[in-house]
Order: sequence, then C-alpha cells, then structure tokens
Amino acid sequence: MVVENTPSVTFKNYHTAPLILLLLAFAPAFAAFLIGKTSLLLICLAIPFIFYLAANPVHSFYLFIISIAVYYPYRLGGFALHPFDITMGLLFFSVVLDFCLHTRTEIRKTGLDLAFIFLIIATLLSAVFAYNVRQSLVPSLRIIVIYLAFRAIFKLALEAGIRKVVLFYIYLVFVLSLINCVLFIMHGGGVRIFGPSWLAFEIYTITALPMTLCFFIWAQNSGERFKFGFISLTIIAALMALQSRGSLLAMFITIPVLLLFAYWKINRERNLAPMINIKKITLIAVTVTIVFLVFNETLLAGFIDRVREMIESLARPKGTIALRLVLWNAAIKGFLTSPIVGIGIGNYIFIENIVPTVKTAPVWYYIRGMSSHNVLLQYLCETGVLGTLALLSVTFVSLKMGYRNFKRKLKPEDTQVSAALFMVIIVFAHSILYMRAWTWGQEGYLMAIIMGLNAAWYFHNRVTSTT
Repeated sequence: MVVENTPSVTFKNYHTAPLILLLLAFAPAFAAFLIGKTSLLLICLAIPFIFYLAANPVHSFYLFIISIAVYYPYRLGGFALHPFDITMGLLFFSVVLDFCLHTRTEIRKTGLDLAFIFLIIATLLSAVFAYNVRQSLVPSLRIIVIYLAFRAIFKLALEAGIRKVVLFYIYLVFVLSLINCVLFIMHGGGVRIFGPSWLAFEIYTITALPMTLCFFIWAQNSGERFKFGFISLTIIAALMALQSRGSLLAMFITIPVLLLFAYWKINRERNLAPMINIKKITLIAVTVTIVFLVFNETLLAGFIDRVREMIESLARPKGTIALRLVLWNAAIKGFLTSPIVGIGIGNYIFIENIVPTVKTAPVWYYIRGMSSHNVLLQYLCETGVLGTLALLSVTFVSLKMGYRNFKRKLKPEDTQVSAALFMVIIVFAHSILYMRAWTWGQEGYLMAIIMGLNAAWYFHNRVTSTT
C-alpha cells in the first residue's frame, strides 16, 4: 500500500552530493562509449533521467499521466508491454523510494481501499476457478496494479494540488483532441480518428467534456469562460471525428444530468453568476448546430450515418449494435455456467468453448475473440456475482464521495473541481453498462486517475473542514 510521508533525509554535504550523483548517473554511459557499444550507450544515457524521476515522484506522476495517452504496445510473447506500464513501474518505485528516505510515515485511508480490496479478492477467486487459469494471470495482475496506481495518484494529487492535476488532465485531452481534429480534416472525414491514444480516446472524451463544462459553468471571468468554452468545442469536434456512438450516448446522458445538478446547486446556494454561464452554454450548442448544418454532407457524413444507424437500431438492431447484442447474450450465458465466481477473469475469449451454443449466431465468426463491449456484463460473466458486486461497490462509494464533495458550499474555483470530479464518476457509473472497457489497459489507469482524484478531493475537503 502506498503511504504518505514527512520531510526527507538530505545529504549533509550539499555541494559534493549533486556532483557525486551526476558522476554516478553518467558513469555507465561513459563506460559504454569507451567500449564502443552504441546501443548500450543510448540506454545508459537514459539512466540520469530515470534517477531524476525516481527522486521526484510528482514529476514521475505527470509523466505517467502523459504516457497513458500514448498507445504503443511492445509484444513480449503473449504479453504486451506499454509505455504507461513502464512509467507506472517508475512511479511506484519513486513513491517507495520517497517513503524509504523519510523518518516518519503515515498511512492515509482513501475511503475506497476496502472496495478495491474486495474487487481484487473477487478477481483472484475467479482466476482460481477459471476455465483457463493461465489466461487469468495478466488480468489479475492488472487489477492489483490499478489499485497501486490509485493509491499513488491519491498521494501525489494531494502533494501536487488536486486542481492542478484536474486541469492538467483537461489540457491533455484538449491537445489530443486538437491532434485528432487535424487528422480528421486531413482525411476529409472519411475515416474514424482515434489518434495517439487509440481506443482509450473514447474514455478521454466522455470524461474530459463534462469536466470542462463544469469549469465553464463556474468560471469566474470572461477569460475562463472563453478558454473552457473553446476546449469544450474542440473535444466535441474530436468526438465527432471519433464517431463513437457509445461516447455520444454517454454525453447525451451526462450533460442533462450535469445541468440538473448545476441548477440544483446554484438555486440551493443562491449564486446567480453560474446561472448566467449555464445560459451561455447555448452558444456552444448553437456553434455545434451550425457546424452540423455546414458539414453534414461532407466531413460529418460518416458520423451522421452512424448516428442514424444507432437511432434505427432502437426499433430493429442492425450493424454493430446487433453484434453487441450477440456479445451481451454470450456474456449472460457464460455467467449462468458459473454464477458465483464466473468463468475466470480474462476468459471471455474462450466463451465459445464454454458455451458452444453461442457459435450458432450467424455473425459469431466476425466477432469471436472480442470483449463483450459491456463492462458490467463482462464482469458478470468472468467474475460472477462476487466480482460484479465488488465493481458496483467501488462505483457506489465513489459516487457517494463525489456527491458529498459536490454538495459542499465552496469557493467557485473549488466548486469547479468538485463538480468536475462528481460528473466524471457519474460518467463511470452509467458507462460501465455499455462501454467496451474500464478495468484493463489504458482505461484501467484512467479509472485509477478519476477514482484517485475523487478520493483525494474528498480527503482534502474533509481535513480542511475540521481544521
């Protein structure tokens, strides 16, 4: 478990210590240069930066957040190593090193520890009784790593400043959105654009957009309103370039919920300034409408066709909507074979062997090997009732903390943070019913970020209210 700390032990000789550390850091690179090993030299040159990051957990933390936005897997047999896995290892090492160099330590309860431990235990139980135990090893490890990431984020967000980290996340998604918008225009709107973060960009859009709108509603001046309004429009444009109907559905659910809670809070606190900002959201809506009217037959033709197919599927499922129904049906059948502990975390890939009847679906050939594209059903199938209850407990406790943060009467800049984190937990709560992933890969780390920030903000508010 990651722990918090107090001022660190330092070197007694402040002049010679940095020089000694510098010489030690570059010594391997110098040795590689002398023996003429070019590839080894490049590796050794990275050592000083690793030393620096290991000694600065907050900087490692920001590097970790940035690395999640890059999808670049390196295959090692049946295992894929990602940049964010490496930076997570570096982050955890820096946190442990920071702890070891301190004389007094303190373990801070996050409010989510028991729920996460329940999730880990349920996951490991499903692995023990899995159809294929070997297939469950990596997913089991991932859940443990997500919890470690959550604890590290909780600790370092408190140290770096929670508002700063929330804004950093929004700005990161803004940059990703700009890149994707440019790529979308370059391709003439003919292809779906996921960008550097690949499929995880779906999660980026559905989390960052409501967060940005919260900062817009509780903006304190026209400069803030313009900045967050522009960022919101950019993310909306990137969402259109993404052409993800799941992301679009998430926003259709979340934005009305956001407006309802905003009206409730504003009326409760009798604060008229945010009410004016809510009305100005119509400017964003008008801008989006104009873009639709101008580009509906050119850049946005593919996006509109996908939305039309989704609407038509409400009466008669077709296309990928129909395929999802087949995947969901397979997950339910898999759950019925082992209702308590499931078929094993990560074992949905073997569902046609566990439930041979799923192969009778005419489209099964095209979707075999996919996930169920529904986090809750995936957990129901793979981890049974125990795992599903554990996932729901994490969700419920997070919602409870988020709501309590939101309900507090705080300064406008703090209300922006409370509202943003509450809305992002609401997104998580309903999107697990229809989104592809939340608990593995990049998405798992994004889950750790939003849960860690929410828990850290709750801890911060609780401590400040009692002092």
